[in-house]
Amino acid sequence: MQKFDTSVANWLLSESKTLTYANCQIATLKMIKILHKQVFHLNMYCVDIKVDNFVMNINPFDLKMIDFGIEWCNNNQLPNAYN
Repeated sequence: MQKFDTSVANWLLSESKTLTYANCQIATLKMIKILHKQVFHLNMYCVDIKVDNFVMNINPFDLKMIDFGIEWCNNNQLPNAYN
């Protein structure tokens, strides 16, 4: 399993020198691209979307989504927990 430096939530709350406006824009764009790929390419709908469910490495700057719980993510339809 790949190890990550921190969650996006912790990074946003930190006083890290990497927490710049430009890096926040990059992180936001990467999260949107991940969600877009999930819905439009993988037909996966996750409703438990929050910054706690994104992890990142600072150098090199990399971001992934985690926590695809069955109650909150499903293929082809919104999960039952959402209805």
